[in-house]
Amino acid sequence: MFNTVNGKKIAFLGLAFKKNTNDTRESAAIYVVDHLLEEQAQISVFDWEVQEHQICRDLNYVNTRSGQDNKELLKEIVNPTKFAQMHTV
Repeated sequence: MFNTVNGKKIAFLGLAFKKNTNDTRESAAIYVVDHLLEEQAQISVFDWEVQEHQICRDLNYVNTRSGQDNKELLKEIVNPTKFAQMHTV
């Protein structure tokens, strides 16, 4: 990755802190996503249970950037077969 994630496509399979739940409170994945967005990575998320508005709300809670920026930077993938286009999952 040339010591940078800038411009890299990174996918997350799940954001909830445990399986079969939509509970993302204090999920470590939210903070990892936030940090990677700061490093200008292209982030995509797929979680059967967690809806896009909830992911954006959690990122807004971290308060690193504006809510509008979070919504624009985050790419939610509905079809997990598109993960083949990612640099890493």
